[in-house]
Amino acid sequence: MMKNLCLLIVISVFTMTACFHSIAATLPETDVQSSSETDVEPAPETDIQALPETDVQPSPETDIQALPETDVQPTSENDIRAIPKESQSVNQNAKRDLINELQEIINENKKYEEFLQELDSTLKELRKKTTDRMKNKPNVDTVSQTDTKPASKPKGLGRWWMRNALTFDPMPSQFLYHLETSYSFSRMTGNMTVDKHIIKTLLINRYNRFTSYLNYTFDKRNSARASDYPVGNKIVEENFEIRNSTKHLITEELRCAILKQLYAASGFMYEEDDFVSLDKRITGYLGFGARPIQADSFTFKIFVALGHEEKDYTKDYHDYAGYFTEEQLSALMPDYDAGTVKSDVFHFDLSLNWSITENIALNKSFMTFVDIDDSDKYRWTLDLGLEYQFTEHFSLMLNYNECFDKAMNPLMGRKRDIGKDIFVKVVF
Repeated sequence: MMKNLCLLIVISVFTMTACFHSIAATLPETDVQSSSETDVEPAPETDIQALPETDVQPSPETDIQALPETDVQPTSENDIRAIPKESQSVNQNAKRDLINELQEIINENKKYEEFLQELDSTLKELRKKTTDRMKNKPNVDTVSQTDTKPASKPKGLGRWWMRNALTFDPMPSQFLYHLETSYSFSRMTGNMTVDKHIIKTLLINRYNRFTSYLNYTFDKRNSARASDYPVGNKIVEENFEIRNSTKHLITEELRCAILKQLYAASGFMYEEDDFVSLDKRITGYLGFGARPIQADSFTFKIFVALGHEEKDYTKDYHDYAGYFTEEQLSALMPDYDAGTVKSDVFHFDLSLNWSITENIALNKSFMTFVDIDDSDKYRWTLDLGLEYQFTEHFSLMLNYNECFDKAMNPLMGRKRDIGKDIFVKVVF
């Protein structure tokens, strides 16, 4: 009986001790100590010692001290202060790392902003250069400055073949060409039958400051006189040919612009005319020209040069001279030469082009060659033309032409030759 009572008391003491420890964990340390002293009475040593050592656990004092080590965390003052310091150091390290990361992000943003500013300045410079190049681009609609393809009628240049290449700002860099061809035909019948065909072609090419003027003239004339005779009761009409001649004239002149009003030129002329017994005449020259007036409506040109000329006569000419004795030949043909006639010449050329209205234009040209050794030997040609333009490519032209050759032998033909013609002109 006594043994059971002691066992019950020990169990009660353990239960109450556990309850006090759980309450002490939530109360201040002083309250826990005071309540344990007043409310819990330790069991008498005599009663506890009377219990068997194998059945009874260690004394309540040792049990109460052991329980906090396993069930309750330490509540000492040093341990309580250590917890905030560790958490504070962890927070400071986290804040420091976060600040470092933010600083790196700010630095990267600054570098990115600097890169954008440099890119923006580069784009502005490129825009400025592009704008300047577009302003300096020539105002040519059909052909660009870098294009080298030919353009027959480039807009913005007007009648460029009438002007010096340096008068354009900027000077066209593309290849330019201009082609015009005119044809005239006339026929007369009656006591005289006369057919006349004249073809004139002018081709002008220009690249940079060099301009080439190539001209070809073809003149064919057939003349016949009526030679009628009776056959029975009828009159037979027949024409007796008195003239069948052909003339070829080729001129080539290459000009190089030096200043806006000044240019240098070299020229070449080749001529055949069997009517005046001229087998061939070759002339080469070199000189300078000026265009004091250059506009779309009015141009004026002067050209002077020195050259060399050689001419040969046909076989009929020499056969005709063979019928005369030396005395007759010296009297009738004092300048006769059985070989090639050579001479140095002075060349002068003057031309004028005036666009009276948009469709009406006046053209004038005067050209002369004078023998330097004998000024009495000279020749000149005058051309006057009035042109009416129907369309962009077709024109009608009235032309007056007069040629005078002072060196012409009177036995071979007259010195002066005059022609009045109507031409149909085609321009490309």
